[in-house]
Amino acid sequence: MYQRDVDNHPELIRELKGAEQREEPGYVSTYSFPNGHSKDGKVPKIDTLFVDFDIEGERYNPKQDRTKKQDWRIELSELLTRVRMFSRGLIKEGVEDFWRASLSGHKGVHLFLDFPPIDPKEGTFEQFKVGLNDYADAVTKNLDEVSGGINLEGWVDVISADLGRLTRLPNTPHFGVAYTDETRYCVPVSIEELAEIDVERYEELTKEPRPIPDGCERTPSESAGEKVVQAIRMADVGKK
Repeated sequence: MYQRDVDNHPELIRELKGAEQREEPGYVSTYSFPNGHSKDGKVPKIDTLFVDFDIEGERYNPKQDRTKKQDWRIELSELLTRVRMFSRGLIKEGVEDFWRASLSGHKGVHLFLDFPPIDPKEGTFEQFKVGLNDYADAVTKNLDEVSGGINLEGWVDVISADLGRLTRLPNTPHFGVAYTDETRYCVPVSIEELAEIDVERYEELTKEPRPIPDGCERTPSESAGEKVVQAIRMADVGKK
């Protein structure tokens, strides 16, 4: 996989089509970089929070007479139980419209909480990193409580790292992993679909690309944006 810089949507589409022809996965940066790249310490255009539900590693070590596929199904079922309860928590809170989601294709679920772009002058690069993580922790803790204590620890990754994190683009291929050599697809899903999803539905949806369903459009939350700004301003960079 090669990382390439693009300056507009046509370039992005061309690069993604080329990646598919070369049988490469379709990754894109979570953020754009109008003021310079985060690898150089520049603050990106921060307008979403990426929450990654995932099985820890690619374990799938067969136990007794089970196959790797059977172990995968057991672990994915445990993950999706938490995803369903998390999604129902969003619906219960009445904030589902501000979230987008996709199935990674083999073992994960990606969620994005959208808000208006944050002015890069609100803090330093380190304040943005720490503040975003603090806000993400508060969001997941609140939804854990709203959903009845679903124990998200170990199943959710909200670390912003260098603010240059990549994510799979919906309707691009996800090639074989530890338990299988089959190609599946990262596909868009609504929060309402996630609230009911199980392993069988996950497998069905990731077999091929799908039209973007209703409820997957970007709807920025003004309230979330204000809370992100406060978290950035109050960030304790000494604990990064």
